[in-house]
Amino acid sequence: MKVALLVNEFFTNELHLYNGFGGYGIIARNYVTEFTPCEDIHIETIIGVNNKPLAQEKILDDNKKVIFFPARPSGLNIKSAINWLAEKVSKNPDLSTRKFINEYDYDGYLSLEMQGVSYEILKADPHRKVILWLQDPRPESDWDELDSMSIPQSGYRPTEKVRRLARKLQDQNRLTVISQGKFLNAKGREFYQLDDSIEITYVPNPISVDSHFDIEKQDKENAIVFLGRLDSVKRPWLYFEIAKNLPNYIFYVCGQSHEQDLEEVKAKYADIPNLKFMGHVDGEEKINLLKKAKILVNTSIHEAVPVSFLEALSYGCLLVSCQNPDDMTSNYGIAIDQVWGDGYEMVEPFSQAVETLMENDSFRKEKAQKAVSYIRDVHSIESFTNNMRRIIRKTFQN
Repeated sequence: MKVALLVNEFFTNELHLYNGFGGYGIIARNYVTEFTPCEDIHIETIIGVNNKPLAQEKILDDNKKVIFFPARPSGLNIKSAINWLAEKVSKNPDLSTRKFINEYDYDGYLSLEMQGVSYEILKADPHRKVILWLQDPRPESDWDELDSMSIPQSGYRPTEKVRRLARKLQDQNRLTVISQGKFLNAKGREFYQLDDSIEITYVPNPISVDSHFDIEKQDKENAIVFLGRLDSVKRPWLYFEIAKNLPNYIFYVCGQSHEQDLEEVKAKYADIPNLKFMGHVDGEEKINLLKKAKILVNTSIHEAVPVSFLEALSYGCLLVSCQNPDDMTSNYGIAIDQVWGDGYEMVEPFSQAVETLMENDSFRKEKAQKAVSYIRDVHSIESFTNNMRRIIRKTFQN
């Protein structure tokens, strides 16, 4: 069967549009399209909307197909736009738009949330079923929290048009819902106004693990790491202040900023000797940092289940955060009480938590061993692959 993955990010430098340096892009490229396909399941990715009136296809180096959905003439809905494009290219059947229209006949959709291109396609298709994968649904209560910051936040807010679409899919028995975090179920029900009768299946995000990694033999340094975008929602200025507070430890900053205001904030901390700005890191460089670091600090005002948490725990790098998804931080690190707004009053509690883990090595090592086991048991690629294939077959073969 042929399934379309609907997502607004895709993690690759091969694409000139929509480089996905966030968690959605990593999950889409490195896990869903990498491990789910098999003899009877074929996956193509539909991403974003390009700025041309024709669909743009790209075959990546690893043979994955990514399709940029076509822009449509102003004022036309998506059905009319497809008809318009078909008529426009009817004299040239080799154009990618005709090929795209033919390939639109998928057996079903796997959608990471229901935004952007996902909403457009699901709204236009009257028949096919969809698996909605809750990754980070943000109901109004989450936006109250985000809006408490001095820097305005953008993102996917709940809208009536999305809820109407979700109700339509529910009424037509075309909606299957899965979730990467158990605590997200209530948020997803509120965001999409899901019926109580709809079951939400737990499908945790997977993570690649080094089967040869031995936490008991790994030498750890007095190092802390920040791993993520340097955007205001992450409140990286708190991490910089923690580094100032604790000059005896090395603080690595792994990530790039997409906001000009954050570049200016970052410049104010450039002379702190124990604060190391690494830029965007990936591959072996990221793995080596997580192997040698003892702690990952996350200062975000909002998170779902960050990929960075899973990556860090897989190498016995414990968590200090005010985000505690499914008790992950409190089980494998120290959870800090959340404070809304810019959060400067949290610097001292964060600093104390870091020192607690650094100064109690036996306590840290015990938690690190449990963290590695947890990732291998719950977030393994094998478990994810089996679950996702089973759900796809059950949903689209019926």
